[in-house]
Amino acid sequence: MLLRNGEDQQYIIKDTERRKLLRPLSQEEEKTLLSLNATPALMTILHDPATLASAETAAAYAGRLQQQKNRPLKTNSSPHRPPPTRGCNS
Repeated sequence: MLLRNGEDQQYIIKDTERRKLLRPLSQEEEKTLLSLNATPALMTILHDPATLASAETAAAYAGRLQQQKNRPLKTNSSPHRPPPTRGCNS
């Protein structure tokens, strides 16, 4: 998505090195990146095994993501205060 939105590829490389990938690129993802003119440097970093997060890190992330999905959505209304009513200006 970053590449599609015109983000600087050096930024993407540094961000990927810092954050890591959860899994290797699929062939379809690779084709898409190449069609978006990904540089050889970007493709090299995305294929580097050192760029992949450890299995433990990936599992921990997946667990946190699942917990977030299971949380009920927060609403703006407070259970202690009735919603505002509109006054009648007659």
